[in-house]
Amino acid sequence: MFGARIEGPYSFRACKGACANDEDPVKSDNEIQCSGFNHRQGLPQYSQHCQLYQADQLQHGESFFEADDRYSFYWEYCVQSNKSCSGDYAFTYLSDRYMDLREVREVMRTKTLEDCLSACLDAVNYACRSVSYNRTDGDCFLSQHNQLSKPALIKINNNPNYRIDYYENSCTNS
Repeated sequence: MFGARIEGPYSFRACKGACANDEDPVKSDNEIQCSGFNHRQGLPQYSQHCQLYQADQLQHGESFFEADDRYSFYWEYCVQSNKSCSGDYAFTYLSDRYMDLREVREVMRTKTLEDCLSACLDAVNYACRSVSYNRTDGDCFLSQHNQLSKPALIKINNNPNYRIDYYENSCTNS
């Protein structure tokens, strides 16, 4: 990841809004194509910090980035869904993790990660609380469990030839 396109001491709300609206938080007439942002929370006007990134600065396809532990990183995804989320974000991402197959409720092949996330949001007959997405073959694993209900069943992927990531649905209580 390269340096941020725009950065400064902006609140989470200002940072998120600037990214969602593709605009510079200082110069509203300056358009950017934001794909994600880092935010470090702190006391207002003292230690909060926002970094906005454009698509060419992020390796979006592999979802690989080096994040500073003091920051929370947020990807901007376009997910088509009948459900809207009221929180600050829809999914929490854990790289190279997955829900144990014994707790998977539904498996489907999707073309994109966004399609997989959408399937979770729009699941019927059960509350989809997490997704494991296999970037190697497009398999999408939906589960009604998450880190809170089955913490011991979140597994680490140690196979370098197999890319799978875990996404926890933060919209289930919306």
